[in-house]
Amino acid sequence: MDPELCVIQLALKEARTFLGEADADSRRLFYRMASTNRVRYSQIVGPAMALGAYLAKLGWKLTMTGAIECQQFHHLHIVHSNQDELLDSSEAAWMTHVSMSIANRKHLRNLPPIDRQATCSIFSRLHHNKQRSVGLDICIGYMTNQQKAHFDELQSEKCQYCDAHDSVEHRVLSCPATAAVRSSYPEVCDFLEQHDMIHTVLPVLYKDPEVEAYAAVFETFPEPDCTPLTYKPVCFFTDGSCHLPQDRTHCWASYAIVCTHHQLHDLPVDKLEDAPWLLHNCFDTLAASHVTGKQNIARAELMAAVIAHELELEIPVVTDSQYVISAHAAVENTPHSWKLHKKKNYDLLKRLHVLHWEKRRDIPVRKVRAHQSISPQDADAFEKVGNRVADCAANLTQKYLAKPVTQALTKLSQECSHSKSILTQHYQMRYELAELRKRLDSEAVTHVVADTKEQQFIDYHVSNPVMYTIPANLFELVHVSRWGSLYSDLLLRWLQTLQWPRQPDRRKPAVGITWLELACNFMVTTQHTIPINTAERGQQACYRWVEDDITFDNRSFSFTLATNSFRDSIEHLQYLLQVDVLPTMRPQKVTAIRQMGGNATKQGIPYRPMMEYQAQTIRMLTEYFKQQNGSRSFDTWPTVPRQEPCVLSHVTLPPGDTQAARMRRYHIRRKQIKQTRQR
Repeated sequence: MDPELCVIQLALKEARTFLGEADADSRRLFYRMASTNRVRYSQIVGPAMALGAYLAKLGWKLTMTGAIECQQFHHLHIVHSNQDELLDSSEAAWMTHVSMSIANRKHLRNLPPIDRQATCSIFSRLHHNKQRSVGLDICIGYMTNQQKAHFDELQSEKCQYCDAHDSVEHRVLSCPATAAVRSSYPEVCDFLEQHDMIHTVLPVLYKDPEVEAYAAVFETFPEPDCTPLTYKPVCFFTDGSCHLPQDRTHCWASYAIVCTHHQLHDLPVDKLEDAPWLLHNCFDTLAASHVTGKQNIARAELMAAVIAHELELEIPVVTDSQYVISAHAAVENTPHSWKLHKKKNYDLLKRLHVLHWEKRRDIPVRKVRAHQSISPQDADAFEKVGNRVADCAANLTQKYLAKPVTQALTKLSQECSHSKSILTQHYQMRYELAELRKRLDSEAVTHVVADTKEQQFIDYHVSNPVMYTIPANLFELVHVSRWGSLYSDLLLRWLQTLQWPRQPDRRKPAVGITWLELACNFMVTTQHTIPINTAERGQQACYRWVEDDITFDNRSFSFTLATNSFRDSIEHLQYLLQVDVLPTMRPQKVTAIRQMGGNATKQGIPYRPMMEYQAQTIRMLTEYFKQQNGSRSFDTWPTVPRQEPCVLSHVTLPPGDTQAARMRRYHIRRKQIKQTRQR
């Protein structure tokens, strides 16, 4: 559940609890404060104004009488309405609010309200291994290439498997690379192509506006006038009936109250189980109708009992419902009606409570087992006969009363069942599409690197290259670097040797160059290692390397850690110099080392430079990848071939060049950069 909705519902429940026990003056003050919600959030004081602000998020407003003005057909009251109806209505209003909040997105304009409960029910039936993939589709938790291209200049808008523009509709309905999956779901594809694109972009179950209209009909359905009796029966027989009880949205419930002036011995023995004949010839129908309010069998059973008791004849009500028996017991054991406000059908329980506690009427009730064979010798034969007749009357009422409405609901239920079936298949199709795309991505990378291309990398050449020359005066800033003066000076001089192409590699995925390759070339051309941060987590960084401390064993640390340190040091120097030293620092997964035989796609940049000692570096890497035996984690260090370095440092270290001194100089430089940016 949305956390914000959870808070709103909690506020509603707490307000009901307070108002139910408050005196009349406190209620009026609360209603007045809660109805004043046209203030800024900073001006809200107390729970009453907070509740008003919460209700405003649902499009609701609390009036001075406690009634809730809502945009739906429902008529609600914060105290008198049933708590479960308040919570269900708040969830429906919240989903409408969610629909409105995302309606400004493309393809989501005029979004109908979402049936959250039905959607969650279908989603929960998916295997838990599939829920993550399908959940991303429902929440639109990914970006298409068309969307990525808005902020990534290197990203093509086209699908990576065909020349069409990449979009949700293309991925689901038309990409030829995934046609095999769609062929197994022709009904789903036909549905998506024939209906609005919203079903493709946001695959959930939507509410039919007609259902809400019919719910309003039942909410205001009038209670029947009871037929006047010329006799006082021994008891009332009540029963309820519900059509489509498993379908909460489209069901309807009915009830009936019957009685008779006959005794058991007056009834024909051969007709004791012929309920329709007994109903028309021996029993009187006192009342029969559809339920007013929420439609379910329990409410139908209780409403029949309440109406029977309100005749105030103080005769037993015979029912087959254990819920009705329990409700009577709860009322008889609760002197204060407000203690019942959290129970379902609170409005009916209050009516029973008034009869028993205020009017001091008896509300006797008896339980009879339903749908039992009847024998005149049974002690409860008369109750069984009466219950069967009441059941017949309730079923007839459910079948024939307000038939245009019930027929329409039946049709809507069938349409909804079909939509649920389609959505269930749709989720399965979306999962299979996602899995196929993952497999295609993996195969595409594997296909590109089916054989290593060592010689191509050795012979790699850049025409009309770009080289990043660093002004001589900026070399003084190497003394500010946290990585140390010597290493930083070497790094800057090495960066000036790289010859970069003017345009990035626009292939998807790009070959480019990884930080691991650049780190290896640095070690080959300088014959130096890379400083590694040896500080414990949470402590100030402390970079050490063999050149400063011959006792330091750099190979006891992962080469991946060294590669990360190398990348961070370049980013650090670029920040200190405030000039570009590379075409880009924006990371991207590239396939260069995979094409050399490394079994991984690693972070790098989509530009590949021509390097000094390029052949030696490539041979060292291919040999290193062979030693890895397919491992994707590069923990061991490669063996750097010994040769004359082509990148040398001529830096003179300042006196007292300690880690603490470097950090002081670094903080001074940071302050200068900050002041320059503020000008």
